[in-house]
Amino acid sequence: MTQLLAGLTLDRTINTPLAHQLADHIQAAITAGRVPVGTWLENEKAVARRLGLSIPTVRQAVARLIAEGLVARQRGVGTRIVNDRVHRPPTITSLFDELARAGEEPTTRVLALRRVTPDEDLSVAFASKEPL
Repeated sequence: MTQLLAGLTLDRTINTPLAHQLADHIQAAITAGRVPVGTWLENEKAVARRLGLSIPTVRQAVARLIAEGLVARQRGVGTRIVNDRVHRPPTITSLFDELARAGEEPTTRVLALRRVTPDEDLSVAFASKEPL
C-alpha cells in the first residue's frame, strides 16, 4: 500500500470528498500499472492513521474500488488488487477471444457430441428432418 499512497496529497480545501480523492489516487496507480495485480492493500485502520482520515472514509474509498472491480476483499485476510474488469470494445466478438487478447488462457470443453434426429418442434425451427 505504501506504493499506492506514494505522492498522495489530499486536498481538504476543495469540494471533492476525501474518500473520492483517495479512491481516485489508488485507481490511477492501479490502471497505470504502478502497482501489480495481487498486491495486498494496507489495512484500513493503518491507512486512516497514515493519512489522518476516519476509518469510514477509507472504507468508502475501498468500497468504490471493489464496486469498480479493481480490488477484492477477503474476510479475515485483507484486500488485494485484482483488476478483474474485462474491457470489451463495442464490437461483436466472443468472450473467448477477448479473454485471450487480455492475456488469459480460456478453454473450451465439449461435454457431449452426438447426432440426433430432431423432434417435430426442432424440425420446424430448423426447417429440416435431417439428423443434426
